[in-house]
Amino acid sequence: MGRKPHYGEGSVFERKDGRYEAVVPNFGGTGKRKSFYGKTKTEARKKRDEALAKLARDEYVDISKMKTGEFLEYWISVHGHTTKLTTAQSYRGHIRVHFIPHLGHIPLQKVTTQDVQRMCDALLKEDSLCQVKKRSI
Repeated sequence: MGRKPHYGEGSVFERKDGRYEAVVPNFGGTGKRKSFYGKTKTEARKKRDEALAKLARDEYVDISKMKTGEFLEYWISVHGHTTKLTTAQSYRGHIRVHFIPHLGHIPLQKVTTQDVQRMCDALLKEDSLCQVKKRSI
């Protein structure tokens, strides 16, 4: 027989679709439940435990409520050190100059392929205007 779960740890159960769900009631004191999914009971528990550990260290970020610009800034702050310095600087510049002005205001969960296509079209249009101006000078 396994150990008793600690208070606030939630429960783990198998769903009808075969996946396992670990549910934490009152996640982070928000009064709302938070679910973590996995192919196995162990995987679901692991995801739940990682999120609870991050929450305890004040590192947990709920991307479901973030704007795209906030997420991109968070992403580069977390992953920027895994690349060469010049690559990270280039990413930061592209995020600041191109992505945030076009997509930064859109909630991350609501970004569509059409939004990205509009951004690309606008950037191509700006670039072609710059090319025309350069030729005429």
